[in-house]
Amino acid sequence: MKAKSIKGKSKQEIQTALEQSIADGFKPTLAMVFLSARQDREAVCSILDKENISVFGATTAGEFIDADFDRDSIVILLLDINPDNFKITFREADYNTSREVANSIAASGMNEFPNPGFILAIAGRMVNAVEIINSLEDKVGTNAFIYGGLAGNTISGTELFVFDNKKITNSGLIALIIDHDKINMTGFATSGWQPIATFHMVTKSENNTIYTIDDEPAMDMIAQYLGISFDADDKNEKIYSDDARPIQLYRDNASSVLREITFFNSTTRTVNFAGPVPQGSKFRFSLPPDWDIVEKIKSDCLSIKEQQKEADALIVFSCASRLLSLGPMVKNEIDEIINTWECPVAGFFCFGEIGKYLGGKTEFHNNTCSIVVFGEKK
Repeated sequence: MKAKSIKGKSKQEIQTALEQSIADGFKPTLAMVFLSARQDREAVCSILDKENISVFGATTAGEFIDADFDRDSIVILLLDINPDNFKITFREADYNTSREVANSIAASGMNEFPNPGFILAIAGRMVNAVEIINSLEDKVGTNAFIYGGLAGNTISGTELFVFDNKKITNSGLIALIIDHDKINMTGFATSGWQPIATFHMVTKSENNTIYTIDDEPAMDMIAQYLGISFDADDKNEKIYSDDARPIQLYRDNASSVLREITFFNSTTRTVNFAGPVPQGSKFRFSLPPDWDIVEKIKSDCLSIKEQQKEADALIVFSCASRLLSLGPMVKNEIDEIINTWECPVAGFFCFGEIGKYLGGKTEFHNNTCSIVVFGEKK
């Protein structure tokens, strides 16, 4: 498999970059397209469609190829995978249909390949990513390769899109299904956040909303920890964007996962998170990563390289909040990934990540970096 990454700030720049990339006879069949919602998605897809290149796309909260970070741009990873070895499936979905849609994608994968792997991009806060993961594993098996991220947006936190050559949705998902017997894929997720203080109990919750913690109003307890206050007359939802301090959520028979605060509701005194928070689960507050995260990502990369020594391409799904919580260490983190395999890399900053910690199971994460390593089997 051959891969090339291209970037542009306009459809004209993408047209030129694509022409230059195929001038030597390179014939890509698949394009992983990550772009700002400000960009002309239809024009970009039309350019790729004319070259018979299948599109797997998502809007972003920032884009990068290799170590080149940007916002409001277009980045594309071009791959010349044999079309017989992959399939792209596009589905509309919402919270209530997430399991049904995941079952359909699983069936499509198993009908196509004996050993399918899945890379997902999900659009919309109301699509249940946890249910998608669990349903795929129920059908395909707990060892199934499932990685991906939630679409992002620098313009609005609600207008998030995924798309293929012709279709686009702000409530659904796109799945790249790979023949894992022909294309080798490995991956891992890492966060670097450290738990602190005592455990707290989620005593009442529903889906992504916590009502009470230790039988006290969730908003009061978390606001006190964060050192924020609300006006007595403020009876509206307050989007939380001042900091990026997630909680570490613990479940029975599973490793902890991070859950980020999205907004407070001063009327109900509840707190909404960027992922499910099951009632009865325990959590601890977290301290952000320090420079040790660079050594950790290096160690994790070397562990994965023992399984896949060579790579043709990398895809990185990194949480938009890591730009805030890690600052300049984000670039160091991506540099370590690139230096490990020295191959084309494309990725974007997203609103939720799918992957597994080393030794863990596939999870839906927040404030995490999830990496996919591609290599064609010889």
